[in-house]
Amino acid sequence: MNFPARKLLLSALFLALPLSATGQSIYRLTGMTQAYQPGRNDFPDISLPVNPAYSATLALAGDFFLLNLTSETTDGACAVKIKHKNLYYFDKNLVNIFGTHDKLDHFLTAKFHTNSKDWSTSYILGNSFSSACSALRYSTIYASHDEFILVHGPYFFLFSRQTHPFRDESESFDCGKAESNVEHLICRSPDLVKLDAVVNRGFVGMQMKYSKEISYQDPVRINQLSWISNVRNKCATVECLSAAYKTRIQYIKEKISDEFPSYPAEEPDPESE
Repeated sequence: MNFPARKLLLSALFLALPLSATGQSIYRLTGMTQAYQPGRNDFPDISLPVNPAYSATLALAGDFFLLNLTSETTDGACAVKIKHKNLYYFDKNLVNIFGTHDKLDHFLTAKFHTNSKDWSTSYILGNSFSSACSALRYSTIYASHDEFILVHGPYFFLFSRQTHPFRDESESFDCGKAESNVEHLICRSPDLVKLDAVVNRGFVGMQMKYSKEISYQDPVRINQLSWISNVRNKCATVECLSAAYKTRIQYIKEKISDEFPSYPAEEPDPESE
């Protein structure tokens, strides 16, 4: 098949995506890390999922994997055909990276709080007609019912099955799910709810600027959770919480003001200007 014909075929496939994907599960990008430091800069064209509500999605449709990209620099869709589908086994690529199955599971547990025990299928992908689909080109996907692990060279991407909308990490937490005394105290105060959203928006900005991976071992995430546990959750009064949030906002502002000069105010909506 010549190149124009292949482009026409791919365009027809994209037009049919809503129909072909009907009934297919959607998996949203929720984590990314690397197993070793590559010798060259070959990071695929896919953004860190700092806010899963707006990150890439992956779906299996027939003989293709469909990747939808949403980021600050990329927005589009692409498809890569499956070359081989096998029952999962500890294959050569994983052996070369980890050596043993136990080391693989230790890595997955530390980074994503998951492991390979539920993996059922391996998919080896072919080339891509789209340069935007570099993350799928010649990659391997390991599948369980609830997760896809996309392995591209040293990089591991975690896609989680979307059974409900993912929370927008830049907004305040859902007060309908408040459990602790501190969370109920926050939710009874509109001012604290707003401050919580400002801190969360700053946390997303911190990850966008500093994070090299999105995992349970990301230092930016660890720092945020430490502040929540050791500062915010130690408060028992509105006054204490207000002071804790304002101090945190000032800390974040000093860290990201060069890239997000409007913080702690919200970025202006370009369409409203």
